[in-house]
Amino acid sequence: MEPADPEQLRLFVAVWPGPRTRRELARWMSAWTWPPGASTVAAARLHLTLAFIGPIEAVRVPGLIEHLQLPFAPFQLDTGSAQRWPGDLVVLRLHRVPAELTDLQERIARAIETSGVRTDERPFVPHVTLARRAPDAIAPPGTLHLDWPVRRFALVRSAAGRYAEVASFACNDAGGSTPPCSR
Repeated sequence: MEPADPEQLRLFVAVWPGPRTRRELARWMSAWTWPPGASTVAAARLHLTLAFIGPIEAVRVPGLIEHLQLPFAPFQLDTGSAQRWPGDLVVLRLHRVPAELTDLQERIARAIETSGVRTDERPFVPHVTLARRAPDAIAPPGTLHLDWPVRRFALVRSAAGRYAEVASFACNDAGGSTPPCSR
């Protein structure tokens, strides 16, 4: 549902897969058998939501962006298995949830709240939505183990079924044994 007031933006914070990971996700999704009427998520829209904000006044966005300037070291996600969730939703879960992801998500949620904006209060369950209205979808055999490098996260606007990055936040090179933040 779109906000009624044009001065409001519907926002969320997410990590996007890089081009290689996105191609592999799309290839894996094409191996599924989707039931008639299923609505699969386009490859360009695949993401992992870190915080759902919902509609906020546009004038609050600069302050939100300022609060989201958070240092973090790069890390990896490892995708795992698909699950069917209530409401005929099909999602891809992670093989394991790295502490770095949980830490980043918690810091993002605190930063959003500190900025005076409320977020969805449901517990964080990291996943990538693959399809809606897909009760009888048949997955290809096995699990999907993709290395998904996380080097940045984004504040994203959702409007009229389209996503647009409002701001992007890169990791910082912490030195030592962590991979560089450059793409």
